[in-house]
Amino acid sequence: MLHTLLVRLGAYAVWMVFPQFFYAQSDTILKETYLPEVSIIEQKWKLSSIGHEILMLDSLKQTIFFNQRASEWLQMEGLVFIKSYGIGQLNTISYRGNTANQNQVLWNGVPIQSPFNASADYSQIPITQGNIRFLRGTNPALWGSGAGSSLLLSPLWIFPYQVQVYQQIGSFGLNQQHFFLQPKLKNQTLQVQAYKLFSNNNFTYFNREKPNAPQETLEHAQTRNLGTQLDYKLVHKYHLWEAHLWFHDAQTQIPPVLTSDTSAQNQKDQNLRLQLVYQTYFQKLKFSSQQSYLRDYLWYEDSIAQIFSGYLSHQWYSDHYLQYQNERNFFQVQLQNHGIFPSAGDVMELPKIWQRHALLGSYQYETLNKKWKHGLNFRYEYIQNQWINPIINFSFERNIFVNGFIKGNLGNTYRYPSLNDLYWKVGGNPYLKPEKGWVYEFSLGYRKKMNYLQATYYAGHYQNLIIWLPDGGIWKAQNMNEIYSNGVEFSGNTGFFVGKHQFLWNFSGFYGQSILTKERFENDEAYRKQLIYQPKYRYNLQISWLYKSFYWHYQQVWNGYVYYTSDNSEWLPDFWIGSIVMGYQWKWAKHSAQIQLQIKNVWDKEYVVIKNRPMPGRNYVLGLQWNY
Repeated sequence: MLHTLLVRLGAYAVWMVFPQFFYAQSDTILKETYLPEVSIIEQKWKLSSIGHEILMLDSLKQTIFFNQRASEWLQMEGLVFIKSYGIGQLNTISYRGNTANQNQVLWNGVPIQSPFNASADYSQIPITQGNIRFLRGTNPALWGSGAGSSLLLSPLWIFPYQVQVYQQIGSFGLNQQHFFLQPKLKNQTLQVQAYKLFSNNNFTYFNREKPNAPQETLEHAQTRNLGTQLDYKLVHKYHLWEAHLWFHDAQTQIPPVLTSDTSAQNQKDQNLRLQLVYQTYFQKLKFSSQQSYLRDYLWYEDSIAQIFSGYLSHQWYSDHYLQYQNERNFFQVQLQNHGIFPSAGDVMELPKIWQRHALLGSYQYETLNKKWKHGLNFRYEYIQNQWINPIINFSFERNIFVNGFIKGNLGNTYRYPSLNDLYWKVGGNPYLKPEKGWVYEFSLGYRKKMNYLQATYYAGHYQNLIIWLPDGGIWKAQNMNEIYSNGVEFSGNTGFFVGKHQFLWNFSGFYGQSILTKERFENDEAYRKQLIYQPKYRYNLQISWLYKSFYWHYQQVWNGYVYYTSDNSEWLPDFWIGSIVMGYQWKWAKHSAQIQLQIKNVWDKEYVVIKNRPMPGRNYVLGLQWNY
């Protein structure tokens, strides 16, 4: 059983990553093209996420966004809005009208967002030789994800032996490299990766906040990211051991806003992540134990304002689960423990240890003909001597007619306050209640070979949302917000051949609202208004042409206007940007190589995502990749 599973995973990895393949993806059915031959392969995901959609990189997008940031990929998708403070700067996510700290990033099943502000910077997550997937919607089987989404990161076990070197240079002093090595071992797998990114980000722009809109050059905006990843796996009969390490170091100069001429703000982030995994199989039972250690350090300084502060946390995660599975039924019982040892100088009065424990249960059922399956997830948490309301989620999927399907899920959700919300010395509130709410979504779709179409309606109502408001001249954390969000998402793709030429189309987008449904104070002007930095619509169109060893890809995103004042009296205009990627690859013996040119913001559009934070115009990236 284990050997069969590993063979299937290995075959999938080969099929998914190797650079001379290109794919057009439609949910669980992927179109594989080894130019000019064609075959169809169906993959089934077992992620305790029945009724949810998964957005992932097909081979062509993996080639386009390889060694770039996760924010660059998601920014070019129609379903996700990235709140970007500039190229190489802080990038947080907004999905279905939720806040940045309601989304999470899971590395091998462990959340890696900051325990202080509960959010992650997606500009510091590189797309390397591994799995990266975006889970649309909340799932209580994960680590209490709040109301939003989850970005899932994990290693991808591929060929028995491979070496890969990747180099990119581009506009504004961009220089990034990636190295990957997987030696050939008998019953073991070792992967070594190293990456580095440097950019000056000194692009020119028109400063619309100054008289006559003078052209200026962005200063004090350098970024440098470097890191290494080690992944090891040992298989012996019915036992599996894994070890994972990820070290990441980032230094960022924070540029001035448009209304300022200078900036002396700098930030340093350093992360060390270690994990050990043990799994054993016996007939239809599987037991797994996972131990993880995370060290996160952040240093911020502003020499002009004389602000110097540092944050350090040591985190320990312990995750154990027992699974039973036969042809139709799947059961899982899971126990999670999480401890944080935080330090933040004199800005917070923190406990010596912050603890969290959770009991989870999952059940899934699939009919013999595989046309119907449903799942039930349960989660009950005990956090800092407080029981959290139990979370229950029901989900289903059903094949209808010949090629149609329906799917959906319904459940409640919550989010516990962050350390900043609870313990900040001036304004923190240790009596905050957890955010809570309910969410549901329903999808109807069609899938046949290369053709795929799906529409999803989603809705959610959230209470006790945490917001910082002035009180007697001091900003304080309070449970004041109550929000209702709903909307429609759609996505689809198709393709066809004309001789040896292959053409692919892909589109996605949403239209929705996220409004405040409860007054926070008397005569609250934000009442019944759209939340700030939440676009009502966003669309994406992608067109690809493949011929022999050449490919050409065009991508365009339309982004709706966003309000930046809570009373909706002022807003940033809508914008659309396009990008072109073209490349050629060749192979000889056991070697393959590829050259690629990217033209970002090809129409040189002037746009702003965050008020007073300029974005670059047309820019170029040239990449060269070699594989053995």
